Amino acid sequence: MERKIFGSLGFFLSGNMAVAAHGQGLVVRLDPADASKALDETGVSTFPPGHSPMKGWVLVAFDAVAEDDELSEWIDAGLDFAATLPPK
Repeated sequence: MERKIFGSLGFFLSGNMAVAAHGQGLVVRLDPADASKALDETGVSTFPPGHSPMKGWVLVAFDAVAEDDELSEWIDAGLDFAATLPPK
């Protein structure tokens, strides 16, 4: 399911957000431990930028998802985590 979130379009699984488009990149919801590890990757930063980071959420710069396979990996990661959460 898709709906508006963060001023853009987000994609949800069982009511839990997995990924969303953002003005600066792709917002991805991950397990907090995986999000901490993801911050070591090029183009990945905390979300939201310039504010207190949301635990388990990262912002992946557009440059880091320019190729289809890169984009698919991040979308799959967000969907995989959303699938572990109880439905809303």
